[in-house]
Amino acid sequence: MTFHAKYENQQMLYQELMKEEVICAQRGGGIRFSPHFYTPLTQLDLAFNKVDEIINTA
Repeated sequence: MTFHAKYENQQMLYQELMKEEVICAQRGGGIRFSPHFYTPLTQLDLAFNKVDEIINTA
């Protein structure tokens, strides 16, 4: 899933997520998570919470 956050600098968002050990990739001007069926929902919740935290503290 690729998303576009309301954040000025997608590159900076990507770098901040990687610093927080949230594995993602830059794709099409957005951020891509590639969860699989074995990825626990709690991991996805943590990843999106980190996105929210980064965006709201900028």
